[in-house]
Order: sequence, then structure tokens, then C-alpha cells
Amino acid sequence: TSEYVCRLINRMDETGTLSVMSATLNIGAGALRPEGGAAPVGFRSADVTMEYDPEAGLMSFSDLALDSPQLRVRAEGKAHLTDGGSGSPDGLVTQIAISDLTADPEGVFSEPVTFSQGAADLKMTFEPFSLQLGQLSLVEGERRIQANGKISADDKGWRVALDAGMNQISADRLLSLWPLKAVPKTRSWLQENVATADLSDVRVALRLSADEAAKFYLGYNYDAAEVRFLRTLPPILDGAGYATIFDTSYTLVLNRGHVTAPNGGRIDASGSVLQVTDILSKPAPARVTLRTNSNIGAALSLLDEPPFRFLTKAGRSTDVADGRAKLEAVLDFPLKPKLKTEELSFLVTGELTDVRSDRLVPGRELRADRLTLRATPAGMEIGGRGTLSDNPFDATWTQRFGPEHAGKSRVVGAVELSPGFLEAFNIALPKGMVSGRGE
Repeated sequence: TSEYVCRLINRMDETGTLSVMSATLNIGAGALRPEGGAAPVGFRSADVTMEYDPEAGLMSFSDLALDSPQLRVRAEGKAHLTDGGSGSPDGLVTQIAISDLTADPEGVFSEPVTFSQGAADLKMTFEPFSLQLGQLSLVEGERRIQANGKISADDKGWRVALDAGMNQISADRLLSLWPLKAVPKTRSWLQENVATADLSDVRVALRLSADEAAKFYLGYNYDAAEVRFLRTLPPILDGAGYATIFDTSYTLVLNRGHVTAPNGGRIDASGSVLQVTDILSKPAPARVTLRTNSNIGAALSLLDEPPFRFLTKAGRSTDVADGRAKLEAVLDFPLKPKLKTEELSFLVTGELTDVRSDRLVPGRELRADRLTLRATPAGMEIGGRGTLSDNPFDATWTQRFGPEHAGKSRVVGAVELSPGFLEAFNIALPKGMVSGRGE
């Protein structure tokens, strides 16, 4: 629906048959309005200079320009009219070369998306209207997009099925393309917490129809990323992995990355995962599974940061033992700027190996090949088999959190009773009075 001006130049052969038709078409403001229930798509202007060969059924476009609020494009190409048997064209198949394209849907992106060159293979049918995108290739610098899909209209409205891939993009650029009005809280969180990254192998799929909820998928690999899962914890550095958005859920997996602990130690955080189960919720619920592998001192210094404060609550220092720590902390919390302590829940589990300490029991050396650790907001416990001053034990130490438990903890377990135990702990019984072993 529009006003237009058309200038035609026709050439005929000696029999009076039309051999070539040249035309320049200038279309004013209007809209593409397919039959049925599909909403019209407005445009400001459209211009095309073309030449038509009726014998070959070939149209050549030397200058095609479209200007609309959502899309501005300049291109050239060729198109073949198709005939479904009715004697008049029912569609066309076209190949176009794009010299300039800008996509800027109002209120969607923080800045327009531009490409300086590209190409597309299209098949269009008129009734019912459909546009089959066999292949779309867009290039801007080193960034390339490949896409295919179909857009159609019926009595219920528009239907869109689009798949696209991009070789690389920066995290800042991806966020500039993130819909402004869609899940702004999650967008803000990503902007604040995924500080820098180089994204590659970006994949997008979109399905829209009038009678079903929209379906959306975004997936990408990232490298050289700084990721902060929780504001109170140190960021993960040199992160690499992948992330996906499927419908309303967001998942980020860390294949590689490390944390610099408060005591300066290095903590491997590979295998950590962030999940936002419903990005449309306000606030969106998030779960972080933080997997760490480090020496015990670095792990304990991290676990003494908010919201944990395990060692402070237990009245212990972070250098209480040497060895290795392999832990998994599962944290559940809402994505919001000011997080209250009671809004965060966590469970920390894991194992300590090659444990050595002369500070847990002053003056006594404690050794253990493997101890287990478990902690919640209510308290923590560490247990397993080991030796104390070379005497075997199997015990669990429990520390409850809260003011009423300050300065108090409990050990439950068994130690081996033997002459060596009596000697190590200075229990002065006459020599030879005790023999054998017991508990």
C-alpha cells in the first residue's frame, strides 16, 4: 500500500514483440500488507532500477534500495519469475549482492547493526506470501554471518523460522545487540559480571508464530573472559567455555578459568556452571555450581569470604592445614543489585587430601590421606580417617554457626588405644601395664 512513480523504456523487435523492458520504480512511504491476518510492515521508501527480459523471464536489478524504520539496504541482483501453471507469475527466485545493510528495530538494540557487504539467495511466492531464505551471508570486517530460514504469512499472522551463525563477536558487541526491552535484569547482570570476552561460533535460532509462544536459542563459545558469579567473591580470570540461552533459561559453562584467592593462591575453577532457570522472572533465579581445585589454604581463604565466612565463624585461621582441596559449592540466589544474606542459600561439599597440620591440635601432628567437608548456612563438618601423633583415628568435627555456638565445636569418633597412644599423650601408667590395641 503506497504511492509510486514508474518510468518505463520498452524495446520491441521487428515483429513487435517486447524484447527488453527497462524500468525505474520509486515507491513512497507505505507498507507490505499480505492477505490474511499478518500485520503490515511499514517502510519509508523503496527504489529500484531494473531491466526485464521477457523471453528469458529474467529481471536484473542494478540499483535496489529499501528504507524502513527497521531495515535499510542497498543491493543489486537478478531474479527469475516463476509460473505455477496459471499463465501469470506466482513468485520469483532471486540472487542479490548487498552493498550496505543496517538493521535497527526501534527500541530493540542499543545501536544499529551494520554490514558493508553480503549476498542472499531468495525464493518468494505471492499468494500466500512466503519468503524462503536459502542462504544469507553478511560481512563486516572480520565478522561474518550465515543465515537461512523462512518468513510467511497466513490468516493467523506472520511466521518466522530463522537460523543464523556468526564466526566471532566481542561480548560488548553482543550485549549491544541484546534486546533492550527483553529481560533487562539479566542483560544488566551479564554486562556487570561477564566483563570481557571474545565470542566465537555464535549460533542463533528463532521461531515466531501468532498461535504459539516465541522460541529462541542463542549459543556461543567464549575465551579470555572475566566472570564474576557473585559480587562478594573474586572474579574468575582467563575464562573459556560456552553459553546458551534456550527459551527462558540461560546456562554458562566454564571449561577453563581460575580465581586468585584472597591469600594470593591460585584456584582452578574449571567445570563451574551458572544457570538462570527463568530469565523472564523478576528477579530471575540463579544457581551457581562453583567447582574448585587448589591447595587447602587458598580454598579456605575463599571460603572465608562473604557469604561463607566459615573460618571466621569457627574461630580459625586460613593457614590451619596444608594439602589439597577439591570442592563444589552450589549457591542459589535471585539476580538483583542488593542481595540480602537470607536470600542466598548454599551447600559446599568436597574432599581434602594429603592433609597435614600441627595447628588444629597444637603440638600434635595430624595427617590424613582423605577427609570430607560439608558446609551449609547452619554449620560445617569435616571427617574421615587419619593419624594424630601417629595414632589412628576415625572422627568428625562439627562446627555450628550462630552466636550461641561461638567458641564451641564438637568431635565425635574413635581413636586407637595402645601403648603408643599412652606415650604420645603423656598418660603416665606403669610401663607394661597396657598391651595390645583397642578403641
